[in-house]
Amino acid sequence: MNPRQHIVAIIIGSVLLVMFLVMGFFLYRKVIEYRQASSTLGSGLARQKQLYAREPFPSPENIERENSNLDRIREEFRKLLVLLSDSQAEPVDQKPAAFSTQFWKVREELLAQAHDRKIGVPPEFAFGFQRHMAGDLTPYPDVPRLTQQLIIVQEMCKVLYDAKIDELKAVIREEFEGDIVAGTETGVTPVVPSGRRGAKSAPATVVAENPVVKETGLIPEGELFGKMHFVFRFSARESVVFDILNKLARHPMLVVVTRVDLAAEDSAVSRQAAAAAPAEASPAPAEIAGAPFPPAPARPPAAEVLDRDQRIRFGRESKLTVTLEVDVYRFRKEDNGKRS
Repeated sequence: MNPRQHIVAIIIGSVLLVMFLVMGFFLYRKVIEYRQASSTLGSGLARQKQLYAREPFPSPENIERENSNLDRIREEFRKLLVLLSDSQAEPVDQKPAAFSTQFWKVREELLAQAHDRKIGVPPEFAFGFQRHMAGDLTPYPDVPRLTQQLIIVQEMCKVLYDAKIDELKAVIREEFEGDIVAGTETGVTPVVPSGRRGAKSAPATVVAENPVVKETGLIPEGELFGKMHFVFRFSARESVVFDILNKLARHPMLVVVTRVDLAAEDSAVSRQAAAAAPAEASPAPAEIAGAPFPPAPARPPAAEVLDRDQRIRFGRESKLTVTLEVDVYRFRKEDNGKRS
């Protein structure tokens, strides 16, 4: 063999040997990685099969922990109900005659307090209990809730009186007692008691009509609370309305204001200024005995009516007719959710 050909064969053989060694090395690495992945996959599948084959429930440890958590939740819930129902007005189980006596006593107290504070209240005002002004006894099953409503109205009137409203015009409650005919309260137009004798009263006008809601105040079985709806109409300044809202937010009973309607009693409270009347032309000077009269003085222009925003900036606060609607809540106590 030619030495030159021999050298070429050696070089080619060396290159092929190196290539085979490199390929063998990479092949060995891939085989090792495959075995590791296959082993990991096998162990994972075996663990999955083991987990799916297990029956972990019921676990005594889990049951004990959940029972402990449930007892803690029930205790916190009980404390919350006690806190919410601590100062609420409860139905009072008493005889119809006792309720009638209590109603007249509360009514006289509220009228006397209004008179002492110069708050306008119609003399024949019944504070929403106009059906009981005739003195008829209420059916015994309705007495507890009626007493509860009376207590709530008394507390709400105290809030209005303490805030110094000007006039209390109407109190509307949800009726449930007796037949389904709603009672209508009539009274004279409210005036501030002045103590003057001989003043003539305005003719009687309809003040309010109570809606009929048979289920008012009842706590349905399985529910946490019941509520009663009340409407109070009165006259007051804007600052007094805000004071009332703040007092209700701090009241021991859970009172939720559902609606507040404000209307200005003064007809001048309007964003449209009244158009000024055109000034009349001055008459031409007349002559008597050759001497003219002096010209008539010019009529002063009509005073400009300020709109509401200007009057507020100038410090004038108008009187408002307010319709305040509230829900008074009553939460059940430890009675196992029974209807109350």
